Amino acid sequence: MALTPPATQSLPLQTLVTRPLLHSIFSGEIPGGARLIEQDIAEKLNISRAPVREALREIAAMGLVELRPNRGAVVCPFNAESVRGIYRVRMALESDAASLAAGKIPAAESEACERIFEDLLINRATTHAWSERAIESDEKFHEMIAAHCGVSRLAMEIRRYKLLVLEIRQALGGRYKFQEEAIHQHVAIMEALRSGSGEGAAEAMRQHILDATERALEALFPKAAS
Repeated sequence: MALTPPATQSLPLQTLVTRPLLHSIFSGEIPGGARLIEQDIAEKLNISRAPVREALREIAAMGLVELRPNRGAVVCPFNAESVRGIYRVRMALESDAASLAAGKIPAAESEACERIFEDLLINRATTHAWSERAIESDEKFHEMIAAHCGVSRLAMEIRRYKLLVLEIRQALGGRYKFQEEAIHQHVAIMEALRSGSGEGAAEAMRQHILDATERALEALFPKAAS
């Protein structure tokens, strides 16, 4: 098992452990049934065992690792149903947040998002730089909705699943066509949010995440996509 810490060191130490572990699970480098030994991980990442222990607990709470007595952390099988489960929970969380945030996002924030979406669509390109900008805008868009939903616990859970989805996306690599489709869907969600339609925002978000589920399945498990 070769673990590489994220490029940025500005993240919390626990996250610097969680992200490479998730990436290795999603990419198949760490298979289901494999044991994750705290000391080995700490040595590979050149850190103490405490953040490793906390990271394993966090991943266990996500349902991707099972903490067993006398065996430590064991990786759960990662398959198409795992992906569906992750996105199904995300859909429930984020559609609820969109409903609650409708009409509550300051105009300056929503207009800034719309300008970024417009620029990405006008200057659409099949380049790594464009893809990275699209990913960054996606993260900021979903974070904005979580921040304005008015329920701190809901926002916290959305951020937890955002980490899962981010690592799945990194495992997929660039998918320019799908990213462009996602931006159009973000525009539709934003229109509902600005209009104050909670029901419309929730439905647009639900469809957006349903589509994202299929894109992830097509890339990771082609035979399982429906």
